[in-house]
Amino acid sequence: FDAGAASLPRDQCALCGQVKKGSHLKTIVTDGGKKMKAIRSNGKTYLYDPDKGQPLCDVWLDINHLHQLHPERVAYPTQKPLALLRRLISAHCPPGGRVLDLFAGSGTTLVAGVSLDRIVSGVDCNPDALALMQRRLAAQGAVPALFSEVPHE
Repeated sequence: FDAGAASLPRDQCALCGQVKKGSHLKTIVTDGGKKMKAIRSNGKTYLYDPDKGQPLCDVWLDINHLHQLHPERVAYPTQKPLALLRRLISAHCPPGGRVLDLFAGSGTTLVAGVSLDRIVSGVDCNPDALALMQRRLAAQGAVPALFSEVPHE
């Protein structure tokens, strides 16, 4: 898990996104010459690396839903925002890693994975979804290997 891929700057509000002016944390320089933020509590000093940010909370207000006229929209009913999938993939899959989406739908997970240099695989039983995924991946410069044979009873 890469917490840095799913974090906000330490001085940014997790709920509204506003940058806080000032801070109760003091800036110190460590023996190694790195600037750190410090706070003293109960006789102990806690250090924070300002470059690492703070973990996100459970509610991500910085990623909006896709409204009907959003330029990212591809006319698929359950399409997710690309920024959402990029954040999830960045946090949980290393560069060069594999991403598998077993209900790939519009292919947003695959597009996000390709844009982040991951190896992607997607599965869907809807032929229209497979065609849409193929078009979206081709637009990203990826060469999709499409297997559209679905066994029927």
